[in-house]
Amino acid sequence: MKQVLLIHDGDVVMNALGLVLSEEGYQVVQGRSLADMQDSPADLVLADAHAAGFEEAGAAANLKLQMGIASPVYLFSSDSEERLKARAEELGADGYICTEWGFKRLISVVRFSARRKTSSGPPPMAADVSANTHSRIIVIDDHQGARDRLMRELRNQGYQVFGCGDLPGFERLLEEVQPDVIVADVVLPGAHGDEICRQLKGRMTERMIPIVLISGLAEAELRARAERAGADAYFRKQDGLPKLIQMLEELLSEIVF
Repeated sequence: MKQVLLIHDGDVVMNALGLVLSEEGYQVVQGRSLADMQDSPADLVLADAHAAGFEEAGAAANLKLQMGIASPVYLFSSDSEERLKARAEELGADGYICTEWGFKRLISVVRFSARRKTSSGPPPMAADVSANTHSRIIVIDDHQGARDRLMRELRNQGYQVFGCGDLPGFERLLEEVQPDVIVADVVLPGAHGDEICRQLKGRMTERMIPIVLISGLAEAELRARAERAGADAYFRKQDGLPKLIQMLEELLSEIVF
């Protein structure tokens, strides 16, 4: 059973989150400071951004080193997302969760974050294309570093993931893999991801495969291109991998469950 530590000083939302996580099957331990809970093993530490011990720059990273904690430490707050992100960076936290996201998204981010404890090892071997155990995802991105990182994190969560950097490679994978979800970068050599999406949606008849367009473009432009292409979702790379994982989990849960 995954264990989550909640560090807060009686925050009502944190208490409610603890109840929801317990119902989701997590073992939840709550306390007022990380120092008070150093003997409690955890897969994720979720702390109030203004909790005791987080007064100085780098405090989260320093506490992890002092106490030998390998688990990710995320900050939680009702502050604006921009302000909370800046505080997480200042304290050296591994990430952050904002109350304005809503509980459905919070739970999804917690699922992803708790799994990160085991995601630092070497990348797993490439999945067998003929295997059918888990959901299959194709990632199209000509930036190899970004593509490899996303593929690694998805594989760590049990998905079969296949990647390519151009249209010919994608066409080959599409025939071999029969994916459950396609993640396509908008700007690709030889063809744009939104054009690939538009053409695929026009060809789909019996099996509608969700397509997520990703890009570093401004949100207004990316949203417009996704709408014109008929994409199921779009995502700005600047918003971070945890949110993209959460989005994919929601799409896949609608298909699989």
